[in-house]
Amino acid sequence: MLFIGGAIYLAYTRASLKASTVAAGAALLAYSFLGSGPLLWMMLLWAGFAVLALLNVDSVRMRYVTKPFLVAYRRLLPNMSDTEKEALEAGTVWWDGELFTGHPDWSKLLSSDPARLSRREIVGWLSRRRCWSCRDVRGPSARSSSRR
Repeated sequence: MLFIGGAIYLAYTRASLKASTVAAGAALLAYSFLGSGPLLWMMLLWAGFAVLALLNVDSVRMRYVTKPFLVAYRRLLPNMSDTEKEALEAGTVWWDGELFTGHPDWSKLLSSDPARLSRREIVGWLSRRRCWSCRDVRGPSARSSSRR
């Protein structure tokens, strides 16, 4: 009961793995000298402690715990869409993040330079507008014949 209570306390206080290993080792050592458990039970407890001690070695923990866990976890996750990739690669949310806080810093928006379209973007936008306008003027028969 003392082992379980100690484990719950260590987890609740978010003790480090090293501190938890030292506490478990001290408790197991005391139990070995003061307790009267069967030999098989003591061997099982010491084997469990050996595993816990090995987890303190970064390379062992990464190879046998972390990597297999991440491989399994990645299989569960859906593939990232192109839009999500672009959003992550874009960096920050800039002023939009300010807006969604509910208390935007308007001076930050007003002090920034206005956005400018590149020549390619302007030409592309104007050519699309011209096509839409021509279709509207020519009527429904022109709309159906100009579809690609």
